[in-house]
Amino acid sequence: MSFLLVTGLELGDLISEPAGVKEGRREIGETSAAYDGTLRKSRQSIKHDLEFETTPMLSATALALESLIRGLGEVWSFDSDFYGSKGLGPTAGYVATVASPGTPKFGSALSVTATTGSITYAAALGSSWTAAFWRTADNGVTWVHYIITSAGTKWLNGVSNDAAVTTWFAVSSGSATITNATGSAVFYDDLVLLPYLIVSTWPAVWGVATSAFPLLPKLTISGDAIPEATSRTVMGEATPSFRKLVVSGSLRTNAKVLSISLAEV
Repeated sequence: MSFLLVTGLELGDLISEPAGVKEGRREIGETSAAYDGTLRKSRQSIKHDLEFETTPMLSATALALESLIRGLGEVWSFDSDFYGSKGLGPTAGYVATVASPGTPKFGSALSVTATTGSITYAAALGSSWTAAFWRTADNGVTWVHYIITSAGTKWLNGVSNDAAVTTWFAVSSGSATITNATGSAVFYDDLVLLPYLIVSTWPAVWGVATSAFPLLPKLTISGDAIPEATSRTVMGEATPSFRKLVVSGSLRTNAKVLSISLAEV
């Protein structure tokens, strides 16, 4: 069993020892005193929170993890409409529908109309970005998971494949566009647009996921660190700090440590 998974990624090996993980509890409700001094409680629920500090990591890795924990980016489930987890809808003029393929991936999906179909999201992506989504051109018989980055790296079903043809997806001036020039509709599901480059080890996990990506900024965590539940939905914060390290006799100042808090929603 994994110790702590965040969006399927194992963070247990990154947790600094000996402090480990601190668990806090928040009572939703209040404790007050009656006129005779007797305490009374109007507790509605108890929320479980986690706090920990990571071991030092390279700045690029720390930036990606910090961005993930903070919930940067947006997710489109296409379960009922075109809108993302933070409310962003498509730009005007799209030629697509929300429909259910013959074999759904996670329920309804985005159906980009045959031959002339297209849809654009003004996601305000900068010079560094990552896109992830499921795609099927045979009505759901074969779903393929794609991850594409601004650095030109690509993964199909979690396996590196920079030569994969993905001309039907493009990012320009911060907007992501999906087009369809084929003679039949193409379905997309679980579209994830992130304004940062992910770590190269993450696609191997996300590319074979059996559940949908959490609706950012919410995250899904699981593992031995939360023994009272199979999984927990949280929102996170991450505060970076620099560390100086000596590696093979050389001083390095590009290492970062993250102080992470995960609050149950």
